[in-house]
Amino acid sequence: MRRCPVWCLLYLALATGPAFAQPAPADEARRAFAEGIAHFEQGSYALALAAFERSMQAQPNPGVLYNTGLSLKALGRMKEAIASFSRYLAEASPSAERRAITEKLRSDATAQLATLTVLAPQNAAVRLDGREQGSAPLAALTLDPGHHLVEVAAPGFVTERREVQLSPAEALSLTVMLEKAELLVEAPPAPTPFLQRTRGRVALGLGALGVVGFAVAGGLGGRMLQLKGVYDGGCAVGPCDHGVYQVTSHYALAADLVLGVAVAALIAALLVAVL
Repeated sequence: MRRCPVWCLLYLALATGPAFAQPAPADEARRAFAEGIAHFEQGSYALALAAFERSMQAQPNPGVLYNTGLSLKALGRMKEAIASFSRYLAEASPSAERRAITEKLRSDATAQLATLTVLAPQNAAVRLDGREQGSAPLAALTLDPGHHLVEVAAPGFVTERREVQLSPAEALSLTVMLEKAELLVEAPPAPTPFLQRTRGRVALGLGALGVVGFAVAGGLGGRMLQLKGVYDGGCAVGPCDHGVYQVTSHYALAADLVLGVAVAALIAALLVAVL
């Protein structure tokens, strides 16, 4: 039979006790704790951590923090492991032997922490693994060993992203230079020869329509003036001829309409030619 590890002693303390019924939270806490022990022995540290956390949620017990710290340390999450060991020492009142073991584990985890110094332009914003860290320059950041993403950004500059892989106890200095952002102003695409020819023909057609319209409007206006003279002359020597007056009004209206179309055609021709 394999010898029960040090952290397993906590399980024995939780698993033994009177045979009378326990509240449901206590039962769930023991079940989750037992699952965490089994997962840890199998090397499934993430599952072990989740089980120990469920045990703490069901019934808080500072003794579980020791096992939580071991799981976090095995996963390489040293900063969290250190915090868990520290809480265990502060809240569980362990024996002298267990305290010495825990302090050694905490010291080992602390020794594996890496440091990262980011050298970047003054006041540039620094993000680490998606979290704001402040403005450059920054003092050395204490990090877990492993992969990290560093982002440095500043107004008017292109954001720089760097991936770093930190080894245990490594001290890395990362220099990041930012490039000034340039506005890209793209000229509109040059019209194709076919489009140029088509626009030219349209402008020419509209211009011709405007010229013809002015000519027609002029003819209608001249005829209106002739009829108006006839009407005015008739009124001077006898009764006014209202039929002539109506025809004159029709010519005036037609002249105005044709003149409006001519002006619109010339304006459209100018716009097509220029734009």
